[in-house]
Amino acid sequence: MNLQENIKKVLRQESLRQTLMDEIERSGIRDTANLMTVHVGELLHMVGIKGTQEDMIFLTKAIMENEVKEQLKYCSYSIEPTLHSFNLYVIIPKPLPEDEGRWSRDYGLREETKIMISQLLWVLGGALIKGHNIEVHNTGNC
Repeated sequence: MNLQENIKKVLRQESLRQTLMDEIERSGIRDTANLMTVHVGELLHMVGIKGTQEDMIFLTKAIMENEVKEQLKYCSYSIEPTLHSFNLYVIIPKPLPEDEGRWSRDYGLREETKIMISQLLWVLGGALIKGHNIEVHNTGNC
């Protein structure tokens, strides 16, 4: 291959990678993998995600904005990078006044939410999202 053909090939690959990254952001990991008819791990390999801190944060944002949003009503979330990973803070609606302090409607709901988000991060992150901490607070007015 001559240099020009090699450059064109690299540009096409990079263009495909960016298109897939944009689609992951827009539609989510699950839908993009289904669109490409590949498993999540294959999709992440196709776009070059290896599990760096930047990759983990990108995946977490995509999962929170798409898959978690489909399953859970949350007010907001924030991601705070740490030395090698990140902390994820999720704010869910406040419990009703009569439910405050009731385990199943207060603490239990926060724990269920944390577990559900953690499972989605693990499965849809292709087991690449590691070392993170998730905190769920039910203090939101949304």
